Amino acid sequence: MPRAINSLSSHNKFAKRHYEAIALAMQDACPLAAHGSSNADPIRRNQWESVRNELADMFARDNGRFCRDRFMHACEPGANVQARSNGGTRRKAKLFQSAKHAISFFARSAARQAVKQKLTDEGRRMTLVPVSEIAEQAEVYLEQHPELFLAALERAKQLGFVEAKSIHVTPDPI
Repeated sequence: MPRAINSLSSHNKFAKRHYEAIALAMQDACPLAAHGSSNADPIRRNQWESVRNELADMFARDNGRFCRDRFMHACEPGANVQARSNGGTRRKAKLFQSAKHAISFFARSAARQAVKQKLTDEGRRMTLVPVSEIAEQAEVYLEQHPELFLAALERAKQLGFVEAKSIHVTPDPI
């Protein structure tokens, strides 16, 4: 197995399962600014990208076969992290049953993030807040902010979960 120059040790410290777990964690940590949200925070996005780059550099030093581009893509929200199966062929897992399901998921996720931010701003520790309380407040927040569904639709389109279909107009018979 080829080794990277300046490897951290004589054997790889990280395995595929580590790269996948870290990519999933990076997806969860990605700020809303990554999706063109009106709540865009370029500073948080830059911090997130810096962490992603540092991780990729560290993995590349540890493993000569590490594919930096693949990891960078896997860190983006909605990316399929499960790398290869069936002898190296790539299959994209179907994350959502339908476009409606994807939009609903993204809207609920945005509502949960907003509720968590509100609770944090109030000085509450997220580790001490029951998940059920966050879920209940997120449902109320979603009812009060239906615009989250429009933002979720745009996010689902950007990530390829919703196909933008063209409108077909048939001429009137003469």
